Amino acid sequence: MLRKKINKIDVEFYNSIEEMPHVRYMKFNKELIRANEVGTGTIDLIKRVNRAIGYLKADQHENAQKEMLNLKLNINYIEHEIDPKSFALACVVKSIDGVLCDDITTDGLKVVIEKLQKAGITKKDVDKNVDDIKKKLSWKYLCSIPVNLAMKVYHSTKQLLTN
Repeated sequence: MLRKKINKIDVEFYNSIEEMPHVRYMKFNKELIRANEVGTGTIDLIKRVNRAIGYLKADQHENAQKEMLNLKLNINYIEHEIDPKSFALACVVKSIDGVLCDDITTDGLKVVIEKLQKAGITKKDVDKNVDDIKKKLSWKYLCSIPVNLAMKVYHSTKQLLTN
């Protein structure tokens, strides 16, 4: 676990796949995909419109349609004050001031976000924490794949040789 003091509150984060419940990890990834693919602000709106225009000029109507659908989702996020990166950060919060944060429903994650905001967490803090945790989780996950694969190959080969 990773403990951070954010102003006056003590926040405990999961900092490895092994510690994090699988459903929580899947939710974390889902929120990151939403942030990366749809976007989270006005800059992303402009990018989507420009991409859609480019696709239309190139007669790539299917791609333009996908951009417009993502644009629509981005507008919805802005309208409803939804920031997928904040939700991703809330997914990896294990506890705040010793109180478990085990509700990973949208409403439960909103409660965690509100507590972090009341503590004074900034957009910069959210982005940095999510990126740091994402890098650490991704690195551990990527490192575990070759080891797991090698072990599976070893055990399969061993079984073939002993039979």
